[in-house]
This record gives sequence, structure tokens and C-alpha cells, in this order.
Amino acid sequence: MKKSVIALMIFLCMAFALVLCQKAQASPYLVSDPVAGADYFSLTIDGTVITTTAVASAVHYDLSGIAVGTHTVTGQSCTNLWGCGSASSPFTFSRPSLLAAPGNQRLSQ
Repeated sequence: MKKSVIALMIFLCMAFALVLCQKAQASPYLVSDPVAGADYFSLTIDGTVITTTAVASAVHYDLSGIAVGTHTVTGQSCTNLWGCGSASSPFTFSRPSLLAAPGNQRLSQ
């Protein structure tokens, strides 16, 4: 009995650690309010059309790979049966450049 309880505790600790790791690796996401009945979304990012599956009837698109600079996004909610509705108003955001390297490194007491 004790071995099974210890095994269960180890399993739960490992599962909790995995959840924490996933949160630590989170990227910036483009999200929206839910749209009832949406099966997928058609996003236009800087003129490139991207199709993404609806997550709980909302947009949830990973922006981790987007280039440094200013970007404009419009979106359309779509159904598998009827296609896409009208486009949203443009949304503009900027990805900042990476931080500069630390300077004036030296030893200190």
C-alpha cells in the first residue's frame, strides 16, 4: 500500500512540474473574444493569410516566430459549412528587438 501511495505522489509531482514548464515556455499569443459557432479563423498578418483552428470558439495564435517590427492583423471567423464572415478592424502591434548584450563586465568584491 505504501509503495502505491509513494508512486502516486511521485507521479503527481512530475505532472505538476510538467505543467509549470509549459507555463514557463508560453509565447505571446494573438487572442480574441469567443465567436459563437466559429470552426476556424482566417487571419491576415502583414498580407499573408493564415488559417487557424478555433480554440473554445476564439482565436489563439502563437506569435513566437514573428519578426521584429510592426505588424497588422485582420481576422475573419469562419464555419466549415458557410465559409467566412466579414473582416475585423485592423489590429496593429510591434514586436520589440532583442535586448542589448550586457556591457562593462568585470570582477567585483
